[in-house]
Amino acid sequence: MPLFEEKHLTIHHDEDTNCIHMQWIGFATSQKYRHGMNTGLEKVKEKEVTRWLANMAEMGAITPEDQKWTNEDWFPRLLESGIRTAAVVMSKDVFNQLAVKKIGEEMTDNNYTMHFFDNLEEAKEWLKNYQIQDKETIMAEQKQEEA
Repeated sequence: MPLFEEKHLTIHHDEDTNCIHMQWIGFATSQKYRHGMNTGLEKVKEKEVTRWLANMAEMGAITPEDQKWTNEDWFPRLLESGIRTAAVVMSKDVFNQLAVKKIGEEMTDNNYTMHFFDNLEEAKEWLKNYQIQDKETIMAEQKQEEA
């Protein structure tokens, strides 16, 4: 049963990975995007999880204003909530892919790890098996996988 459900977003507590799972579909207006992201944070606190799963496979573009808001306003609150690990299933939308990578590149907290995936199953498996590592190790692993 979803914790939250709207046209563009469904939020679940995934017990298998003990994470908040955000399932985005289509384009969300700025108001809907921000409301959804803030609701996800509320659910993190309710469920007391340290893992986040953003399934953006079917999500549309994220506006530059919302990218800035995500980095400057939302991410600091995410870190305060205790989230330390995030798996992101990349969108098929090229503009969303660019936005998400830009958001990820601007994250500078060494206590937070974000990893990108092409499908939900790989993302869930990684979250289940992930052991906290330092950010430099993760970045090296991602570069090696891309090569």
